[in-house]
Amino acid sequence: MDYPISFYDKLVTGVAFCGSCLLGVSLTVRPNWMRQYISRSSPLPQRNITRNHPEITFRGHHPICTPFRSHVISIRGNIRCAGCLGLALGAGASLVLFVVYLFVSPLSFLVSHVMFLTGMCLIPLSLAATKNTARHSMIRVILNFVLIVGFLFITLSILEITARPSFAMLAVLFSWLWIALRKELSLWNHHTICQSCSRTCKMY
Repeated sequence: MDYPISFYDKLVTGVAFCGSCLLGVSLTVRPNWMRQYISRSSPLPQRNITRNHPEITFRGHHPICTPFRSHVISIRGNIRCAGCLGLALGAGASLVLFVVYLFVSPLSFLVSHVMFLTGMCLIPLSLAATKNTARHSMIRVILNFVLIVGFLFITLSILEITARPSFAMLAVLFSWLWIALRKELSLWNHHTICQSCSRTCKMY
């Protein structure tokens, strides 16, 4: 690092990262709230499915059936999407940690590089949650939680190593691209599960 990181540099990066966390939390709580501003397409597939198959119940935007049992989690009787819950918790925790980071001393060379490598390991580990290998919903919660923490580690470490907020902004941008990849892998996994099921509803 050629020059120290100013509080302003941290703040600029923090606005981008924490803003992304807040937007992410809102999308996990209400996944379709932006639809009214972006697209006015036909009703969601699951709504059409429920009309043709009234016996199917959706909770946590997943069908309540055996193949998707590990994709949802029950909290005090409320069914939630395990993946979205993990993302929301990870975003909330990362937001708090970034605020704390604003007021701490610069990280050491060793800590910055360890954080970067840790983040780069956490992301592919988390993407494993999109495959049907996580047989327990809590595992999906944890894997999605560490995905956002991985984004935090990479963003902070790049800011510390380069001392350039513009590079940290690129890390935030790539975080959104990784989220988009996770979404596509998740849809692919849902499609695979549905196609291998003997039932005829075929939501995905």
